[in-house]
Amino acid sequence: MSFTNIIAVDGNLVRDGEVKFLPSGSCVLNFTIAHNTKYNEKEEVHYFDCAVFGKYAEILTPEMSKGRGVLVVGKLQQRRWEKDGKKYSAIQIFATQVMFAGASKAAPAANAVADDDIPF
Repeated sequence: MSFTNIIAVDGNLVRDGEVKFLPSGSCVLNFTIAHNTKYNEKEEVHYFDCAVFGKYAEILTPEMSKGRGVLVVGKLQQRRWEKDGKKYSAIQIFATQVMFAGASKAAPAANAVADDDIPF
């Protein structure tokens, strides 16, 4: 049985996007967004780590500056690793589409991101 894994979160970039190149030569853009939620007169901030792979990452990089409002659409992915005998886990949004708040146009179509661009 197949299940749907789609998430959409809006917020502001916490810092400029960070670009890295994998040994395969593929580009990966990592960034974090802060999403504000109000609940019973109390405001909370939630932080979401996001990644974009391949050509789409290269296209988005110049636009990813601290404080910029974005809407991220993608899927949740859990990463697990072990370091010094201790197990770690993190959930990250693998973005397939990024739209900018207040922009006259959205970023180019994210369909340029193929599943083969994601290294795992």
